[in-house]
Amino acid sequence: MNDLATLDRSRFEPREYAALAWVRAYLTTPEGVPVEVEEEYYAEFTPSERRYVEASMMGMYCTNLTVNTHRHILGRILRRPESPPEACPL
Repeated sequence: MNDLATLDRSRFEPREYAALAWVRAYLTTPEGVPVEVEEEYYAEFTPSERRYVEASMMGMYCTNLTVNTHRHILGRILRRPESPPEACPL
């Protein structure tokens, strides 16, 4: 998990790094994915492969939101005290 948070290029294969760097930039950079990250991502993946990466990212993102929402609702129903949000240190 720490490797994902730090995203050290030396810890990943080139294609893995390109996909992870693109996803991170897509989700966290308000100005949009930097050109150099996008160029590397496009060089490593065909258009159909990019659709798979993007679909996986969206599926994981939606699943995360759904699970967090359900955990929050269940906690309120069971009157559990609010817990601080758990977030990856990005």
